Amino acid sequence: MKFLKNHLFAVVLTIASIGALVGLPFLMSKTNTVLITAAGIGISFWIRYGLRRKEEQRIHTATWRARDLFQELMPSLLKMKEDLLAACESEDKLTAIVNFFGITSMWQDRGFSDLIKAFENVGTEEFNELAERLKILQTHIFSAGRVKYGWNRTLPYEVVTAEKIFLGDIFGLFTKTVDFWQALKDEEKGGWGYPNMEHLNSYDVVSNQAAKFMESHVPTITDIVGVLEMKLAPAS
Repeated sequence: MKFLKNHLFAVVLTIASIGALVGLPFLMSKTNTVLITAAGIGISFWIRYGLRRKEEQRIHTATWRARDLFQELMPSLLKMKEDLLAACESEDKLTAIVNFFGITSMWQDRGFSDLIKAFENVGTEEFNELAERLKILQTHIFSAGRVKYGWNRTLPYEVVTAEKIFLGDIFGLFTKTVDFWQALKDEEKGGWGYPNMEHLNSYDVVSNQAAKFMESHVPTITDIVGVLEMKLAPAS
C-alpha cells in the first residue's frame, strides 16, 4: 500500500491521460486498469530515479567545487595555524600580539563567506557541519580583528603595527599602545598596591593580558583548521 501511495500521482495522471485519449470504456476493463496502473508506477519510478540522479549530480558537482575552493585556501590556512600557534607560544607576548592581530586582520579582510557558501551549497550533513565550523572560525577572527575603539585600531587592509595596538585599562593602568608598554619592560616591579603582584611591573601585566586574549582565540581557530584539513584532505 505504501508503495502505491508513493506512486499515486503518476498512476492517476496516467489513467487520466489515457482516459482522455481512448475514452472511459477502455478504462473500465479490469485488465486494462492493471496495465495502466503498472504503467503509472513505471513512469513514477523513472521520474523519481531521474530526479534522484539529478540531485546526486548536483551534490557531486557542488562537492568538487567546495573541495577545490578549500584546497586553494588550505596553504594559507595552515600558515595561519602555524603562525598563531607560534604567537601564542612566544615569550615576548607584546610582539606576539602585534603579529597575532596582523594575522587575524588579514583574514578579517579576506573573510570566509565564499567558502561557507560553497559548503552550504553542497547541502549534505557533513558539509553543513563544516559550514557551521567555518562560521565559528569567522566569529573568532572578527572578535580578534580590527575594532575602531578596541585593541586593534587599524583600518581595513592597513598594516598592523605596535603603534596601532592598545592594551591596558586593567589594574589601574591606562590604555596605551604596545610600543608604549614595550618601553617600560625594565621599570621597577610592584608598588601599585594590588596583592600578589609585587613581582610584576606594568609591562608584565599587559603581557599577561595579551597572552590571555590570544589563548581565548587561538585553540579554537587552530582546532577548526585542523578538522577542515582532516576532513577535506585530498585523497592519496
